[in-house]
Amino acid sequence: MQSPEHEKRQIAEYMELEAPDEEVTHLEKVGSERVFATRYDIWDVPTDRGRWWVITPPTNLYSQNEFRSMDYALTFHIGLAARLRARKKLKAGSG
Repeated sequence: MQSPEHEKRQIAEYMELEAPDEEVTHLEKVGSERVFATRYDIWDVPTDRGRWWVITPPTNLYSQNEFRSMDYALTFHIGLAARLRARKKLKAGSG
């Protein structure tokens, strides 16, 4: 799957922040899926210490040791993102 250089750079920079003790050895966008109005991009990111799924938006990483399949990680990510959005709306409405 093709991915522009600026997207690769953003994922690499994200990994530097979230896993500063790991060195990215490769990164590749392996999927993109639209769920309702949101497009989620899934990246396979091996490092010198492990392997990660990085999913956007919002950007988050998941260990491939814990999330064996891309679909499992994406499903978890969508649920987490929905809960965060709901919590944010709830807080905004309570003030």
